[in-house]
Amino acid sequence: MTYKLQRPPLTDKEKQRLTDNFIDSAARGSPIKKSDKIEKRKEAIKGWLKDKYNLIFLAILILAIIIYLNNFNLTKTQVLWWDEADYLAYAKNLAGFPINWIVTEKHNSLYSYLAAAFFKIGLEEPGIKFFFAGNPCYSVSDISLFYI
Repeated sequence: MTYKLQRPPLTDKEKQRLTDNFIDSAARGSPIKKSDKIEKRKEAIKGWLKDKYNLIFLAILILAIIIYLNNFNLTKTQVLWWDEADYLAYAKNLAGFPINWIVTEKHNSLYSYLAAAFFKIGLEEPGIKFFFAGNPCYSVSDISLFYI
């Protein structure tokens, strides 16, 4: 014996809502209403911002970015430290610049190869410093690049 589940008939208001949603989604070519996704995302962000610890975290993050950009702006044309100059000179050598520079086994790292790739695409020293120091995982990534 089989049972058929029967649903109660739709009201006129429900029929109209379904028809409107179908027409809207067919006109956009998407069966899912994008405005619903956007609204859900907005609500999730508003809910996240209601927590005071999230606001404190966001304020610290914005302050750190502002301090970093200010510090970078002040020091972008400063002279390089000796070891940084050593790595970047080798990177320029790898990139094909007319610099006769070799690196010892102790100073051979992935950093010089990545910096050489940036020199090849046209970045200068301030741009390379910004990329490596502007990385959110600055200390971990730079240390790992120097010692790999």
